[in-house]
Amino acid sequence: AKLQVHMEDITTTPKPTTHWDATYDMRRFLGTDDLAIPGQFRLTRTLPPITRTGAQRRFLTICPPEGGGPHQYKLKVTALDDEDNPIEYFKDEVTTYQAQAPGSEEEMEFSGNPATMENGQQPMT
Repeated sequence: AKLQVHMEDITTTPKPTTHWDATYDMRRFLGTDDLAIPGQFRLTRTLPPITRTGAQRRFLTICPPEGGGPHQYKLKVTALDDEDNPIEYFKDEVTTYQAQAPGSEEEMEFSGNPATMENGQQPMT
């Protein structure tokens, strides 16, 4: 079984920015225990993509530019059979994600109330 993944930042204009586009051979790099329970395996950071597949084989971090608004990301996953044809029941499965841009330095400073901190700890300044 192979998995084909494609993630885009659909907020960027004039066209989406590809953050991840690769195909993974799950049987080649996972053991039989990992594949024994259908739907229970994961793509881990150490699982290498198939060479020469996809336009962005290394996952780009989801982090909108500082000071900007939130960004929407769309992840599309397709399972492929032994002949690299899409498996109908798992074709173009889409999930969407939203990430907030980091705030300004003033917004990121500690704003806790020392009276509510445990063990009398004082906030760092």
